[in-house]
Amino acid sequence: MGYNDLQCLLIGERSNSYKNLAKILATHESNIYAKYIDADKVSIKRALKKQRTATLIFISDEVPFSLESLSDLVWQYSSDAIIVILTEKTATTSLKKPFNNTQISKLHLDIKAQNDSRLYLEYLIQAIQLKKEFRRCKHFLSVAEQRCQWLVDSSHEAVAFIGRDLHLYANTAYLGLFDIDSIHELPSIPVRELMVENERSLFDGFVKKQIRKHEIKHSLVISLKKRNGKTFRANVHIIPSVYRGSPCLQLWVHPLNAFMHKQELNQKNNEEKSKKSSLQDQLLIKDENAIEVLNKNVVTETSILHSIIKRKEATITAQKLGGMKATKGKNTDEHHLLSLKVPAPQIMGIENLLFTEGGIGLKEKRQIFWDKVKITRLLQTLIKKKNLKTNLLVCLNEATTTDKNFFKWFKPGLGKIGIKTSKLIFLLPAQVDKKELQSLLKLTRELRLFNSKIGLDGFSATSEALTLLKHLRPNYVRLSLPWVKKIEGNESREVALASFIRQLESRNIQVIAPCDLSKDMRRLFTLSGVSFCQERTLKSG
Repeated sequence: MGYNDLQCLLIGERSNSYKNLAKILATHESNIYAKYIDADKVSIKRALKKQRTATLIFISDEVPFSLESLSDLVWQYSSDAIIVILTEKTATTSLKKPFNNTQISKLHLDIKAQNDSRLYLEYLIQAIQLKKEFRRCKHFLSVAEQRCQWLVDSSHEAVAFIGRDLHLYANTAYLGLFDIDSIHELPSIPVRELMVENERSLFDGFVKKQIRKHEIKHSLVISLKKRNGKTFRANVHIIPSVYRGSPCLQLWVHPLNAFMHKQELNQKNNEEKSKKSSLQDQLLIKDENAIEVLNKNVVTETSILHSIIKRKEATITAQKLGGMKATKGKNTDEHHLLSLKVPAPQIMGIENLLFTEGGIGLKEKRQIFWDKVKITRLLQTLIKKKNLKTNLLVCLNEATTTDKNFFKWFKPGLGKIGIKTSKLIFLLPAQVDKKELQSLLKLTRELRLFNSKIGLDGFSATSEALTLLKHLRPNYVRLSLPWVKKIEGNESREVALASFIRQLESRNIQVIAPCDLSKDMRRLFTLSGVSFCQERTLKSG
C-alpha cells in the first residue's frame, strides 16, 4: 500500500510522551506532520473543521479533557479519524468504539521497548491510510455514478437500470419506446414482461453469460413488445453498472428499425422549419427597413438567437496562447482563446430590438445574450468536428455565471458534443460579489461533471479573488493587465508577484500572463514559471 501525507493532531502541551512520539513519527517512511493544538473545545473544533479528512488525533491521558466530548467533536467534523490515547501506565489496546462509533485506541509508549510501540503505531497509520484511500475511492465511485446517470438521462438510446427481473430506473427514450406513461409505473413492470414469451429463456441465458464474463461488444437480437402489444426486433446490450450505490445491470435497447423512426422525425422537423417566417433571416442584414418590419412582429431572444446562428456574420475567432515554460520532449497540447466577432451595425440593430427598455439589469441581459450567441456558435462548430486536440478557453461574463437559468439552457448542448467537453476551459470572472459565490460554485460543479476545466479571468490579488481561488480551485488563472501594469516597476511587488505565480504553478494551476508586456515583465513571467502568455487583446461582441 502506498502512503499519502498524513497530518496528526496532538492535543495539549508538549509533554515527554509527545516528544517521544514526534521522534518516532519523524523516522516514518511517509510524510507525517504533527500539529499541536490547545486542549479546549474551540481549538479542537477549528482544527477538525480545517482538516476534514481521516487523521490520527493523539491525546495524553494526563490531559484533563473529556474523552466523550472529544469523541462527539470527532464524529461531527472528521468521522474517519482515530483517537489515540498516549499512556505510560497501561498496556496498548486495540481499536474500540465506546462513543458514537468513533474509533479509540490506547498506545503505550515504552522507550525501552520501542519496537512494540513502533509496530502498533505502524498498524494505526496503515488503518488511517486505508480509511483515506477508501473515502477517496468512494468519492470517485460517486462521481462516476453521477456521470453514468447523466449519460443515461441525456442519451437518445433506450437505457434502463435493472436488478433481477425488476426495473430500477429508465430514461425518457426507454419509456417512450415501450409506451410506458410514467417513471412511477416502471417498478411494477417486470423486465421479462416486455419480451416475447418464447424468447425469455434466451434473454436469461444471455444475462447470466454477461454477468460471468461481460463483453460490451456482445449483444442479443430479441423480440420485444410494447405495452400496447406491438412487437419489434431489437439489439440488446447488458452492462454491469451501479445505481444509488448498489450493483445492478444496464439494459440498452436499440430497435433494428430505428433509422426509419429517425427519418420520420427529421422529415417532420424540416416541415416545421419551412413554415417559419423568413423575416428572422433578415436580422443580420444591414437594412434599417428590415428592422422596422421586424419591430411590427413579436421578436424574442430565442428567435433572434436562431437567426444569428444561421448566418455567417457572427463568428468565433481563436488566438493561440504562447507557451512560456521550457518543456522536455514533445510539445504540450495547444491552447486557443476564443472570442465572438460580430459587426458593429448588427450589434446595434439587435440590441435596439431586444434591449429598448431601461432599468436595472439591462447590461446583464446584454452580457448573457451575447454569451449565448458565442456558446451556440461554438457548439455548432464542435458538433461537426470528429475529434478535438486543441484546448479551447471560453470567457463568460459575470451576469452569465450567476444566472440561474443559464446552465439549464447550456446543458443539452454540452451533452451533444460528448467527450469533446474535456477540451473546454471556461474562464469565469475573478471579481465576483460574495453574494454570488454560491451560484458560481454551483455552475463550476455542473461544468466539472462534464469533465470541463475551470479558470479565473482578470485575476488581481483582492480579497474577493483570493476567496474565489480558495473555493473554486481552478485549473487556470489569467492575470489582469491593469493589475500587472500597476505592479510593473515596483521591485518588491514584482518579487511578491513572482512568488505568487510559483505557488500557483506548483499546485498545478496554469497561469496566463496578459498581453502588451514590457521586456522586463516578460522576463519576470518567464523566470517565475508562467505557463502561457497572451500576445494581443481579444475583443468580444
